[in-house]
Amino acid sequence: MAFNFKNNEEFVQALKTDTALQDEMKADPVAAMAKVVIIKEVPDTLVYRMIVASLMITVLLIVTGLLIMALNNMAEKNQNILTIFTAIASTAIGALAGVLMPVQKKG
Repeated sequence: MAFNFKNNEEFVQALKTDTALQDEMKADPVAAMAKVVIIKEVPDTLVYRMIVASLMITVLLIVTGLLIMALNNMAEKNQNILTIFTAIASTAIGALAGVLMPVQKKG
């Protein structure tokens, strides 16, 4: 069983009050600390919101461009542009997923 905490203070508070955690720490502190996971919350700052918004706008613009190219039969003529758009959209989606994923810190 893993012990998930948002920060070190929450871990210390649980260590003071949770008897199961106390017993496990007394029995084998190294094994118990290996089960402790501190999950850092995703920050909610203006810069963070701007990054997420710009990545989402990039993805939406690329998808819109690809749809316009497909509807106007421009995809067959401009295969290189289609490849570049796909690469940019894939990178933006990967960056967006990386930014939104909370960081886990062991021990």
